[in-house]
Amino acid sequence: MKKILAIVLALAMILSLAACGSKAEETKPAESVKTTEAAKTETVKEEKEPVTLEFLCWGAAEETTADAFKAMLDGFMEKYPWITVEVTESNYDAVNTSLLTRIAAQDAPDVAQVSNQWVATYYEMGGLLPLDEYMSAETLADFYPGTMSGTNIDGHQYSATWITQPFALYCNSDLLAAAGYDHTPTTWDELIEMSYAVAALGKNADGNTVYGRTLGTKVLANAGYMSLIDVWANGGDYYAEDGTIAYGDEATVAALTEMQKEIQEGVIAAGNQIVDNRTLFGNGQVAFHIDAPSQLKNWTEVNVTTSLIPGSYSFSSDHHIIASANTEHPEECALFIDYMTGIEAMEKYGSDKPDLRFGMEFADLTDLAKGHGFQVFDDAEYVTGFAATGCAAYTRKQIDALTEFVKRQQIGAKGLIWIRVEQEGVKSSVDKFYTPDEIRKMAGRCGAKAGDMVFILCGKKFKTLTQLCALRLEVAQQLGLRDPKKFAPLWIVDFPLFEWDDETQRYYAMHHPFTSPKPEDVQYIDSDPGRVRANAYDFVCNGTEIGGGSIRIHDSKLQAKMFEVLGFTAEQAQLRFGFLMDAFKYGAPPHGGLAFGFDRLCSLFGGSDSIRDYIAFPKNNAGRDVMLDAPGCIDQAQLDELCLSLVKPEE
Repeated sequence: MKKILAIVLALAMILSLAACGSKAEETKPAESVKTTEAAKTETVKEEKEPVTLEFLCWGAAEETTADAFKAMLDGFMEKYPWITVEVTESNYDAVNTSLLTRIAAQDAPDVAQVSNQWVATYYEMGGLLPLDEYMSAETLADFYPGTMSGTNIDGHQYSATWITQPFALYCNSDLLAAAGYDHTPTTWDELIEMSYAVAALGKNADGNTVYGRTLGTKVLANAGYMSLIDVWANGGDYYAEDGTIAYGDEATVAALTEMQKEIQEGVIAAGNQIVDNRTLFGNGQVAFHIDAPSQLKNWTEVNVTTSLIPGSYSFSSDHHIIASANTEHPEECALFIDYMTGIEAMEKYGSDKPDLRFGMEFADLTDLAKGHGFQVFDDAEYVTGFAATGCAAYTRKQIDALTEFVKRQQIGAKGLIWIRVEQEGVKSSVDKFYTPDEIRKMAGRCGAKAGDMVFILCGKKFKTLTQLCALRLEVAQQLGLRDPKKFAPLWIVDFPLFEWDDETQRYYAMHHPFTSPKPEDVQYIDSDPGRVRANAYDFVCNGTEIGGGSIRIHDSKLQAKMFEVLGFTAEQAQLRFGFLMDAFKYGAPPHGGLAFGFDRLCSLFGGSDSIRDYIAFPKNNAGRDVMLDAPGCIDQAQLDELCLSLVKPEE
């Protein structure tokens, strides 16, 4: 499945750097119960004891993320109705203080949103539940190893990645101009030089003290991860090759000494908290500030230029979710963490490039729909549907039109099932097979309320999801929900490397045969090719792929294995791709890339669903270039040169 890694950019979070773990006596649960894929979609058929989980977080308290949090929490409690989640709101800085106090008192919340640099400390205090005891290896393997490794301690996973964002360099263009610069720094040394020049200005136009750049805190020893860039840029590191602390390293000492000098001379603004530095930058008092991309919206009063951190020194900052070692409900905590971190594009929207400008998420209805004598559902592999807000007023004519829409050859559904939800009750096109209560349960799982209409399709899972996606977009278009002035971007990752074709009974490359598998999935190429994920990525906005790329295979043995899985004999692979295999013998560096479509970006900003009006040489429906009048006639001389002849087909 394809997991959405990057949250829509509107989600504004305060982010932090991953930290390394350390050893302590581990706390193990008395009983281990692992979640599985079946558990994810489990429907409670018998009464379960009500459970309440406390969730400590800062995202629910922030204006820009509150709605997203509520939607996710509502979705979880709808899926697992015996679990109630009570949110304890806080702010970023207070969450860590609260957790330290409550873990020490053995009164920690069941689950909490944390910065992963804090996890090692909680582990040392014996305050964390080992998630691998309650979540399957398959589920945990669906996360990026790089974001999980820092909290995998002594062979156990103590937190799960929730949100990842890179840091960027924010520059105050007005301060730089006042100091005589018309560009952003390209090297770290130039950034330091420019910082001194800005600090020498003394005051800004408002009469406030100005600084060259920010750091973490007033105290150098607590400057934290922000000092890493200085150390790396100077050729130092905090850790030696043997894993020991390298504070005594000459280059590291030199970097820290320079930082101390800048603090003393007022070049670095070292605030008590990260919010202090954000305020200083927002007030136009700092030339350079390193922070999360989500913060850009907060600095509307400053002439801001963004840039990569010079010298390619960058951070991938993570939010994680932890569970308390003292929780009385570890299984429910595992379900909660799995749900909050595991939104999947295909199962939610039927597309690997979903349009997130509106809701209408899909719900798996298979278990509710089967076993009631309706053969269409009983014979189907998968049954899924979504609730269309306010569509209960649709007439029979409108429903029939949608039925014909999904039955078109391009979509290929055999029919459409509907449920109308009204104040008086529910009505469905399959009423004679289900009781009103059973119909109501299906509508409820889709999140339908009075005034809504539920649309349902069934069949082979991924084919059905794709068909329902087309219907979702059509209904959204009818309801005016695809606002061209609204943008909902995201990254799609974890593509399947192979696609199975029932007709030919073989695997095909989902992207192309040169895409590299994820390193951790190479072990499954022989035993379970369908499980292998591609090391590929797409950037999607408003349901349109704007750009994409992948890491390519650079190893001849792995490339040969790819051809083997795709059904090529060694001779066929050599005949068709021998030039590549021969080139690999001389060695090739790891390589990959990312390409964006400029015409797609233009059409997106122009409010068009088609790039036809934005490409240089568009073709008409007949495939003809009206500008060049191509294709044209071929001269006989050209045919003779290629030893070709034209033969008119027999009538």
